Amino acid sequence: MSAVDHAARFAALDEYRLFAIEDEARDCTPSADFIESLLLVLADWRPRIVALLETAPAWSIPEVAAYERAVNRTQEAWLLYSFRWEGGPALPETFDLPAGQPSPVARVARITSPGRRDLTVRGAAA
Repeated sequence: MSAVDHAARFAALDEYRLFAIEDEARDCTPSADFIESLLLVLADWRPRIVALLETAPAWSIPEVAAYERAVNRTQEAWLLYSFRWEGGPALPETFDLPAGQPSPVARVARITSPGRRDLTVRGAAA
């Protein structure tokens, strides 16, 4: 039996997909049903993640990040879909904050001199 690719079900999820589902049906019920089906996928996926977390830290399991992305994508798509309508509030395209500056990379320099001890200098890259 092959493994289920849970993450793939969330790959193209955003509020525009929910609007497309609504437009096809000319009703908002299918969009709500679609989100409900994704919540069931998350509920099915979660026990596997919890079991993996019992054996290793979260940072070492790529599937944990995929699960968190799926949860966040579902929440954001539903939030933006639910509150966008003609004349509705002006909302940002995404509620994610801009990515910050990457953390500085530490530089290590070793100064060697014959007949003397080595000197190691650590500092941040400019």
